[in-house]
Amino acid sequence: MLVPVDSGGLGEIPWVVKKCLAEMITIVLDRTGAEIGIVLNVRIIKAVYGVDRTGTAYWMDEVPILQPAVMPSALSGDEEMLREIGTQLERGN
Repeated sequence: MLVPVDSGGLGEIPWVVKKCLAEMITIVLDRTGAEIGIVLNVRIIKAVYGVDRTGTAYWMDEVPILQPAVMPSALSGDEEMLREIGTQLERGN
């Protein structure tokens, strides 16, 4: 099973890797739903930090910058989704 947290770079991976991914169960937590050129088993649209949810970004010198949500939504973030996926896998679901 492959669980990428974001599909941003998946469309640019070599065709050999795409072929291997096509043979795996893939779950992608994505922020856009844009076409990425590979077949996915499950695609879940997630919140974007600084847009849907408050989050923290970092300057190149690692100084944190708070990014408040400008368009709050009910979408879950990475942490909640990954925790729930882990819980369901432990239960055998």
